Amino acid sequence: MSLFVYRSRSFYRLYSLVLFVYGVWFLVGLFVVGAQLPTPLGPWADFIFMALAALVLFLHLVSHAPAGIACLALLLIGGLGGVVEWIGAATGWPFGHYRYTGAFGPRLAGSLPLSIPLAWWVIVWPIHSVLYSALAGRQGSVWIPFFTAFGAVWVDLLLEPVATGVRGYWIWEQEGFYYGVPLLNFAGWYLTALVLSFLTQLFLPHTPFKRGQLLVPVLVLTTTLVPFLLVSVLEGFVGPTVIGLLFLAAFLYLARGTRRSRLSQ
Repeated sequence: MSLFVYRSRSFYRLYSLVLFVYGVWFLVGLFVVGAQLPTPLGPWADFIFMALAALVLFLHLVSHAPAGIACLALLLIGGLGGVVEWIGAATGWPFGHYRYTGAFGPRLAGSLPLSIPLAWWVIVWPIHSVLYSALAGRQGSVWIPFFTAFGAVWVDLLLEPVATGVRGYWIWEQEGFYYGVPLLNFAGWYLTALVLSFLTQLFLPHTPFKRGQLLVPVLVLTTTLVPFLLVSVLEGFVGPTVIGLLFLAAFLYLARGTRRSRLSQ
């Protein structure tokens, strides 16, 4: 594991540039989604957005922890999450039977979209970070993976109707109770996120974020979910819209309380 934290001027220039590009891409993309305009980039537009979000999170972690820890966190959450998805698409376990389309950008070996492991990183890491910062070293720290998994499922309840019914990222081969999504999918999400958070907490004894350090992870997850929330509103998906709003309210409230508590210590 690396013992160095990259804090050079060149690193922060790169970090600032990536943040700027991500912000611009988000705003332009939000306008395109809201106006329901086609994009000349096609599926690559969503992949680039997800890649930028993942890169912002990674650079943020590198700015606060040794590069080895950042790489291991990305590998544990993104890499392992991608492996589980690959197995899931091939076997139907643990999410149910589904198949990916080409609507989520380039695919690895023609199968797993590269956006999928990045998505696990973008979803699980911010939730885990907020909970870890709030509970690490306290009596309730053992519950961090369980709460992280619950948060991930909460997010998926917003994502699934848009990802499958509108964007067509993947197709379910069996009918489910929730906008065509089977119950097994959410059980699989909970189990996968639980394992990812547990392994991250086990192998990365990192220092909880303090003061404003949670701002970037919180903003990345929020800006990732806002387009899905907007599409839910435009499509009249009442349930996912309410679920998304409740999650963002709870997530932002918890993050705000975490920053205050860490600031007072």
